[in-house]
Amino acid sequence: MKHQSVVVPLPVLMKDEKKYSDVVDVLDQLEDWVREMYVKAGLCVPPADQDHAIPPAPPIAAPSRPDQPASHMPPVPQAEDHLASVKIPCFGDQLTRVRLAGAKDLRAGSHTATDRLDHIYPFRIVDWHSKRSFLKLIFKKLYKNSGREKGTLRFFREKLQRKNVTMDVKHFESCEQLFLSTGKCFAVEALVTFFNMESKDGRPTRNRPPYYILDVGDNKKIYYNSVLDKFIDEYLIMPTPSTDAVKEGNGERLATLHKQLLPHFKSAPGFNAYSIEMLISIIQNEVLLSEAEAHQCIWAATVNWKGGIGKNIEIDLLQENRNRDLKKEIRGMGANKTDKAIDRSSRYIGGERKIIENFDNQVRKAVNYSSHTHRSSSVDEGKILADLREVKPFTCEPNRRFDSFPDIMANPLVSLDQEEFSKWLARHKRNLLLDAPLAQDEEEEE
Repeated sequence: MKHQSVVVPLPVLMKDEKKYSDVVDVLDQLEDWVREMYVKAGLCVPPADQDHAIPPAPPIAAPSRPDQPASHMPPVPQAEDHLASVKIPCFGDQLTRVRLAGAKDLRAGSHTATDRLDHIYPFRIVDWHSKRSFLKLIFKKLYKNSGREKGTLRFFREKLQRKNVTMDVKHFESCEQLFLSTGKCFAVEALVTFFNMESKDGRPTRNRPPYYILDVGDNKKIYYNSVLDKFIDEYLIMPTPSTDAVKEGNGERLATLHKQLLPHFKSAPGFNAYSIEMLISIIQNEVLLSEAEAHQCIWAATVNWKGGIGKNIEIDLLQENRNRDLKKEIRGMGANKTDKAIDRSSRYIGGERKIIENFDNQVRKAVNYSSHTHRSSSVDEGKILADLREVKPFTCEPNRRFDSFPDIMANPLVSLDQEEFSKWLARHKRNLLLDAPLAQDEEEEE
């Protein structure tokens, strides 16, 4: 994933995603663009009655079915469809994905593949917005009015003067940086406690490696694997979206994280929508999509704008950056702001930025760094580690607790009702199989 990605911005459509009628118009336009591109590439023959085709009117204000079952079923190819083998994945945040899937579900009864929007499939959840929602979940549990209680997230926020860190995660990068630094320090403190060391630079006095057998065969690998397994069993580590997986463009690791995040989203009130998104993503990868389609969608979750190793970002984060550039362009129009001008600007905004970057590289223009930068974490992490050495959070002390967290548990999934979770999974499975072309499983809940 080190190669530079080819990014082609599409023009802005003056539609509202909160209205199904507008969302259907957006999908119709995407269908037209798909057919237009394939026709111009010589890969598709335009239909004879293209100029006279009248798309069916969308059912205004009609509700879509729960989980939008028809939108997830693989389209059945038809002989008269010139694009029968074409399926273009469509990605979006939680609201966008639900609206697009709902709009396609409303069109499921149409007579032609184009009217059924068969060539826009599947609809996928994006990772940056999912990661931000998961960080909100964490802050909802751990970020409380505990600024005077040493060892809490709010305490370190006040001590390190991270003013941009708030409970609503408005400044995502600042909140993520503080959380990752704190989590890293807690992991180091757990290792120091596990090996009974005075500090992270001290000598282990417990769980020490038996040096006399490490040089024989594979004993070293076996020992370290057993010790790490023991450490993980003793200190439960909550999964977090991996920044390394994103930078490397490792879509397979990101897809695995969806399985880990599903129970966490389901266990917290207010995040049921994203638990459904994780479930649908898993079912798409494992059941609904072919092996080739799943591979394409999994490894299309990141993009490399400039090329190079470790420079991938989530596709929705790239789109957020493009939206920021477009908004800046629109603000510069002043009184000349019209729909036509916005459409024209949105078509060239990505190319304009690329031309500027290429010109700067050719003339070797120096990069002007602004004062708005993120402070280094190394010094702050040293302060966090020093405080954790005093608190010793992994040493059991009777009746020790924080007043702000009277009911907190070591396992964040302890609040997940397994019986209710099983019923929830069965209910959504039944919804998704409503339009399945194969027989439904009989092993469903009574």
